[in-house]
Amino acid sequence: MSNMILFQKPEFGRIRCFVIDNEPWFVAKDVCLCLELSNVSEALSRIDDDERSTLRISDSAGGPERN
Repeated sequence: MSNMILFQKPEFGRIRCFVIDNEPWFVAKDVCLCLELSNVSEALSRIDDDERSTLRISDSAGGPERN
């Protein structure tokens, strides 16, 4: 099971983090926005396979997340 933690500051915006099996997993899209990296796929290509995962995130109404 996972729990979401939201880090939010005017300096960097918001970064979602999910705790999965007692390990923090940060949402790559949020981190890339914070770091002003425009290509999330390219950033993820530099991360080892065992250090990334896919998690479907929905908004509070149950629909797909939108920006």
